[in-house]
Amino acid sequence: MSEHEPTAEERHDEVTYMDDVVPRLLVMRALTWTVVIAVTLCVVAYFLLGFDERALRPDRRFPERDLPAPHVVANVRAAPFELPDNMPSLNDDERVLLHSWGWSDEKRRIVRIPVDRAEQLLLDRAAGGRP
Repeated sequence: MSEHEPTAEERHDEVTYMDDVVPRLLVMRALTWTVVIAVTLCVVAYFLLGFDERALRPDRRFPERDLPAPHVVANVRAAPFELPDNMPSLNDDERVLLHSWGWSDEKRRIVRIPVDRAEQLLLDRAAGGRP
């Protein structure tokens, strides 16, 4: 995007106009110090992990390297971990509620009627005939 250079009529005497200059040396110093600090932190982390490893395994042996590959376990019964197929789903329970009579709130005397019957009552009411 090009900057708008003020014309002689737009310039003000009290305002100092300067070109935008990026201090390249300052940017390079900041970038250099950032890289130096990052590399230093990586080296420190490497040595700290090495010290922890030596504290946990002073003989520097790793016997798990010599372990064989994991074998396949056959004949594992998955039945205890599976849900039975005949278990009703939430949709089945809701469908039963939509198509059955029953109490919705017995204390307040609110009943539940099948959807088909409710539709018929609404159609009769809209046609003018009170059921």
